[in-house]
Amino acid sequence: MSNKLYTKEKHMIASEAVDIIITKGASFEAAKLEACKKLNISANRKIPKDSEIEALLIDRSELFSYTSIKSKASLKKVHETTIKAMELFSKFHPKATGAVLTDIFHQNSSIELHLFADTIEEVERLLIDHSIPFELIDKKYKVSKGSWDTFYIVSFFAGEHHIKPVIFLNDSPYKNIISNESETPLKRVSLKQFLKKI
Repeated sequence: MSNKLYTKEKHMIASEAVDIIITKGASFEAAKLEACKKLNISANRKIPKDSEIEALLIDRSELFSYTSIKSKASLKKVHETTIKAMELFSKFHPKATGAVLTDIFHQNSSIELHLFADTIEEVERLLIDHSIPFELIDKKYKVSKGSWDTFYIVSFFAGEHHIKPVIFLNDSPYKNIISNESETPLKRVSLKQFLKKI
């Protein structure tokens, strides 16, 4: 494939992925995969990086004033809610990950955390003790190349913000989730690191 054709395909994927993120609230990774499928382009090829998608999303947001993209003032509230959630789960050594680590947090984004506990029940008990309604859901994540495992998420809302902590059990060999795109562990930060970032 010529560089010119590759660049065109890459731009098409990025543009379509941004549309999907804005309209559906999809994650960067899901949006890129959906864009490849829609455009009938193999996702095995080198597709745009998250940073390229983010840059295009920011450009479009500034150009068209998309209301779905959080303003700086709204983003501050997202950060404050993330901090409170991490403080709530402090005994489980919480890590922030996903959209909250970027400046692109839209109306369908969720605050994603990773928690480390001995049992799922102790995380549930914490929420019950704080009278926080939640839903326990399970989801498969990639844990190594070609290997997936099921994790549990305690899904709940804090005001308008959807918080989705993934529980890692301390006796599990899997201590992180692998990105489908890069085949590397997801970026995540501790509360101390998060406070420095914002």
